[in-house]
Amino acid sequence: MTTQRSQEDIVREVLARPAQAKRRLDERLRAFSHLPFLTDGLRKSHIQLVPEDPQPPPVDGKLIRKAKPGNVMLSEPYREGHVVYFNIFQETDEINIDHPSDHFVGLPILEAVRQVGMAISHAVGDIPLDTRMSLQDFSLSFTQYIEHEYPIVVRGVTTLSYDRDLSGDVTVFSDVRQNGETCLAATSSGRLYDTEKGYKKTRGKTLDLHRRQAEHFAAQVGRGTSG
Repeated sequence: MTTQRSQEDIVREVLARPAQAKRRLDERLRAFSHLPFLTDGLRKSHIQLVPEDPQPPPVDGKLIRKAKPGNVMLSEPYREGHVVYFNIFQETDEINIDHPSDHFVGLPILEAVRQVGMAISHAVGDIPLDTRMSLQDFSLSFTQYIEHEYPIVVRGVTTLSYDRDLSGDVTVFSDVRQNGETCLAATSSGRLYDTEKGYKKTRGKTLDLHRRQAEHFAAQVGRGTSG
């Protein structure tokens, strides 16, 4: 005899499972810590490390598919081998927060980390300027608040630095710091399309899939679909 489970039992099972993404982020951060953050090269670079340093110029918006300069949240990169550094700017015209906050809030942080994925791919992979990115996976873990008063420095690495095959997902790991201490760690994975033909082929398949799913769901709901 099959025992019917309650809704609460299922919810408890969903929420009781260990956070695999958090554990993987912690593992990557521990491995990354074997590489020193504050290097002699970083000290001499254009990256703003303390409030007294000048703010560096922004990265070219074309590298992160931004048409307006006010939407760029990253500085020009500084690279040391496989590791690429950026400053994260706290102002963006693209996102408006409707309440005051005494710290840098989550939504623009998410966008800044997403921009790192594209910018580092260009810095390391030398991919075409019009390359598209389809985000497949995105996870991050905060360890402390990010404050308004201090520069934000992110250092990142990507699988493109040792594997240039774009037929699979490209992974980027980012370590976001203030005053030399990690505030959050993030992993993003996505498919890069260096030709418009490749992107349209994949996009066409997903559009067909969505149409079939819409028809099936409309039938379940008891309504028809238009078009």
